[in-house]
Amino acid sequence: FIPSTVVTTESDGNSVNIESLNGEACVLFPNGFGLIVGDATGFVNDQVCVPVSVTRFTDVVQVVTSFNFPPSRLTYSSVNLTGSNWPGLTIADFDDTNAGIGRIDLNWSSANPAGTNIVDQDSVLVFEICFDTGLEDGCLELTPSDAADPVTTTATGPGSIVYRTGEICLEDRLILLNITTVPASCDDTDDGMIIFETAPRAD
Repeated sequence: FIPSTVVTTESDGNSVNIESLNGEACVLFPNGFGLIVGDATGFVNDQVCVPVSVTRFTDVVQVVTSFNFPPSRLTYSSVNLTGSNWPGLTIADFDDTNAGIGRIDLNWSSANPAGTNIVDQDSVLVFEICFDTGLEDGCLELTPSDAADPVTTTATGPGSIVYRTGEICLEDRLILLNITTVPASCDDTDDGMIIFETAPRAD
């Protein structure tokens, strides 16, 4: 809809020209599903696992997607499947060839030509991605992204994935090994000490 007259606060009651530009919108979802990367907290020099869930996953035939992370902060460790929540999904469907540059790929196909159903309107946890953490604290992102076109196929044709990016927040910590008390040399002297022994920090 383009109005015949447009008056602005600065046009002194005169109509101003309107230039229209054609636009195009392509919407594939809900002919696809939602992929939700959760948030996680952990410690530096430790391991952290990030939950991944799906929603509106119905009649899905194929999924080709990637998970991207900063390799300077995280080192890929493993994928943990949460039981049989995603029928037919196996560890072999995950490719960690590019883990060194910060990418884990998922390429899965349903054994059922009519597609696989996991969940409709709710969300279901389907796996976790685990990382060894570095020595730098702070927050970073685990970002899912398309790895093919189409990124997913359903029983009714090509589809899309609506993503939610996850956040990993790492805290620094000291590991306390021992506490030693050293009494003062005299009652009226304040040279007593409490000595805390901590584990060596990794370089």
